[in-house]
Amino acid sequence: MSRSQRRLSLGLGLLFLATFAWSLRSSFSVILEEPGSLTSISLVAAGGLMLVGSAAFVLAGLSRQISIAGRTLAWWQVQSVGYVAIGLYLALSGLPRGSLSLVNIVMVVGGLGFAAFGYLQYRTEPTADAAAESV
Repeated sequence: MSRSQRRLSLGLGLLFLATFAWSLRSSFSVILEEPGSLTSISLVAAGGLMLVGSAAFVLAGLSRQISIAGRTLAWWQVQSVGYVAIGLYLALSGLPRGSLSLVNIVMVVGGLGFAAFGYLQYRTEPTADAAAESV
């Protein structure tokens, strides 16, 4: 795990934040039109997941480790949280709100794949060589 991977994480996080900001206005209009609908609830949940995932990627790119609730996480663990959040966002976005389509299936399966990758990456420490490169 090298510095270039941390820079890539920062770039992805900023891209995800830009996507979140770009979609915010249209999401607000839908939420305000139908505040209690399933679509509004899923938009709020998806927005929260996108924001958490984006922040995790940015934090992983900016610092080597952070402390959350007394627990120290390495940058790659924080990045893994980002993968899980973005994966859950994709899966939630792909849930059918009407008819089932191939795009919905691909989004759900792809999102679950992202989340599984993030979980596995979180549970697996990098090798000693990779850890030395990240310093």
